[in-house]
Amino acid sequence: MNLASAQEWITRRSRWLTVGLIAGVLVVLLAQTFRQAYREDGYDLTSYLLSAKALWQGNNPYTIVTPYGYIYPLFLAFLLIPLALVPYWLANLLWFGLSVSCLFAVCQMLLKMAERDVNTTVDGRCVLSAAVVFAVLFSPIQNNLLNGQVNLIVLFCCTMFLRSHIQEKRVTSAAWLGAAIAIKLVPAILVVFLLVRKQFRVLLWTALFAALFCLLPAVVAGTNAFTFYQHYWHSFFLPSLLGHAPKIPIFFGLHRTLEYLLPAAGTTVWLRAIAQSVSLLAILAVDLAGRKSPPAHRDVWAFSAYLLGCLLLSPVSEIHHLVFAVPAVCLVGAKTFFDRRWTTKTVLVFVGCFVLCFDVAAGMYDRMPFFFVSLVILLFLVFLANRDSGRDSCGQSELAHY
Repeated sequence: MNLASAQEWITRRSRWLTVGLIAGVLVVLLAQTFRQAYREDGYDLTSYLLSAKALWQGNNPYTIVTPYGYIYPLFLAFLLIPLALVPYWLANLLWFGLSVSCLFAVCQMLLKMAERDVNTTVDGRCVLSAAVVFAVLFSPIQNNLLNGQVNLIVLFCCTMFLRSHIQEKRVTSAAWLGAAIAIKLVPAILVVFLLVRKQFRVLLWTALFAALFCLLPAVVAGTNAFTFYQHYWHSFFLPSLLGHAPKIPIFFGLHRTLEYLLPAAGTTVWLRAIAQSVSLLAILAVDLAGRKSPPAHRDVWAFSAYLLGCLLLSPVSEIHHLVFAVPAVCLVGAKTFFDRRWTTKTVLVFVGCFVLCFDVAAGMYDRMPFFFVSLVILLFLVFLANRDSGRDSCGQSELAHY
């Protein structure tokens, strides 16, 4: 056996070992998920299914008694009506499988769209990138699966939006983004992504699709859907918009970090507005950093920055929301592994600081601003990668300036 054959054998063996390890972890997570599902109060999917059944029966999903209150637009409850009508064990199994499939599909699509920038191709090596995402973001991924959350499905819709956008399928991209917003309002930040690109027609289509999907539950609820939404507006959406959301000890954004560091001034409206503006400007800076790159390459990195913006700007911070960092971790991780020219000592230091803050310090001291610090570091790494993606257009990399 020559050296090349030996390296290929080791690579293939490592690949299968990684697949086996991930499969083993998923089996354990599936068992834990069923244990959660069959607790006395169940878990989030239990409430989703009860809300879907209430909608099917013409009742208000926002007022029925469930272990965890339903806080999303009616579109999710409408989509889950088929799962609410099958045996409970089957609904849990299908939801778990759908969530895991969405996670791996997102990683594969992102690597495919960023092949040139991360200096690799989508083959068996994407297993390594998926393993990195799984390891670094294990806590939020586990949290989503064990609580039956919807975030991985929303992330899949957002990634399909990006893929359709890059393929210049404007109406299709608008439909995917409209669906993501109609399920959960958080992806609405991608509207800024379209505004920066002056995609006004796509914005209009997105608004129309989001409205259509939100009103689709009227098929089963009739005009009562409008009454249900009125309750949703007053009980959840408006309080969140005004900053009256419950204060969870964990926090991701600058505004909550200022509240932690400056208790007296941090709660003021003007300081909250400044903090949100600074966060948005930082995301726009990452987007504009790749302006010399071909649009398709710039858009992938910008997309990951805007999804980090979901975390930095959101008034509510919960561990399961951190799966919106999957695109950034997947792309930065792949670029760090495969693009040796980009992986300087500076980059490795920032990557190490991110892992240390995110997986060690934040896990031990979740009431301190380590999550915020780690997300800022990750955003800066995306900024560096987006600037670097223009190296073919500029004739040389600008990473050396850092």
